[in-house]
Amino acid sequence: MNKYDLVVAPYGDDSNPGTPEAPLKTLEKAKEIIRTADTDEQITVWFREGTYTIGNTVEFTSEDKENVLYRSYPNEKVCFSGSKAVSG
Repeated sequence: MNKYDLVVAPYGDDSNPGTPEAPLKTLEKAKEIIRTADTDEQITVWFREGTYTIGNTVEFTSEDKENVLYRSYPNEKVCFSGSKAVSG
């Protein structure tokens, strides 16, 4: 990992810094942090194993950096679910 890489995990918290020890919870928070990163180095967002429920459409705009790679940790299975939980 380089110093700009971020870690996201289903058990994370978006108030965390995005390190392996204190991962973020959402892709959106990772995108927000990356937008303010002052680097042209490649940034990798590492997703830890689990299911990520995406409630809104994920959009990449001109505000998002082009030097970002989104990938799962080696040998870990990541699932993005575009559905919403219904209760009641």
